Amino acid sequence: MPVIKADEKKGVKATKRGAPGGLTSELRNQDNAMIQTLGLIAAIILPLWNIPLIVRIVKRKSSEDISLSWAAGVWTCLALMAPSGFQSEDRVWKVFNMVNIVLFSAVLITVFIFRKKPQSQRRNGRDF
Repeated sequence: MPVIKADEKKGVKATKRGAPGGLTSELRNQDNAMIQTLGLIAAIILPLWNIPLIVRIVKRKSSEDISLSWAAGVWTCLALMAPSGFQSEDRVWKVFNMVNIVLFSAVLITVFIFRKKPQSQRRNGRDF
């Protein structure tokens, strides 16, 4: 176990290895575990913000205010990043990619389903 001594210049504790604050490897591991847990929670919650967008589009029965190029561009980038996430050892990155590709795929499908055709392509005011 490392000996902790006071640093006279700054009043900061340091171990023989020079770790600030006297953190032991056990405390660092606890901090890392907490950071990983918070990251995992955020990786699951962040893509869930796509659900209100889907609900709004369905309620209004229109995705006119959503750019098709934006939706397709975001989905393309997510699809290109997904293999990296699926192969990664980092479970936060892996989970984020899995949840995000599924939910943003739902956004993209919803945007295309509820896209109204221009007036020139409608017959008698009805979409086909």
